[in-house]
Amino acid sequence: MKKIGLIGLGEMGKNLAELLLDTGNEVVVFNRSFEKTEMLLKKRTDSGLSGAKTLEEFVHLLPKPRTIILIIQAGTATDELLTSLLSLTDPEDTIIDLGNSHFEDTSRREKMLNEKGIYFLGVGISGGVEGARKGPSLMAGGNINAWKSIEETLETISAKNKKGKPACHYFGTGGAGHFVKMLHNGIE
Repeated sequence: MKKIGLIGLGEMGKNLAELLLDTGNEVVVFNRSFEKTEMLLKKRTDSGLSGAKTLEEFVHLLPKPRTIILIIQAGTATDELLTSLLSLTDPEDTIIDLGNSHFEDTSRREKMLNEKGIYFLGVGISGGVEGARKGPSLMAGGNINAWKSIEETLETISAKNKKGKPACHYFGTGGAGHFVKMLHNGIE
């Protein structure tokens, strides 16, 4: 599979990291408070799991082109983290926002990162903490190259219907994935 970076070890991020490990991926984790990283490293002694104390160390541990998943608070926190990552990442790296971002923010972020040659994908995630651990429904939107680089992994970790089809789909550029997630929430 892949070596994936994951930033944010709240309940959703921690469970998603474990799901990624369970499906054969290597995972590098980072959280602004290292205590959460240490807790996961103690819980899971998988050889494919590593943790970083700093954002610089986190990025350095990932092979190029990097794949970085953010599962942090939407809004200012996401913008601040993306600004920090811009100075550490390279063209053709992929950043995926699995937070509950507003679709217009996702469109703006995709444009900003694409101008730097960094691929960006906004992915709505449904299923809560249990979904993050056992298989969520995923609604992706953004750069098509970002989607192609992570499609197989996202389909593997997603929930499946009775016929085995993944509950994961690419909806188009910009904030399409987070827009579909917003509609999904409204229907629920």
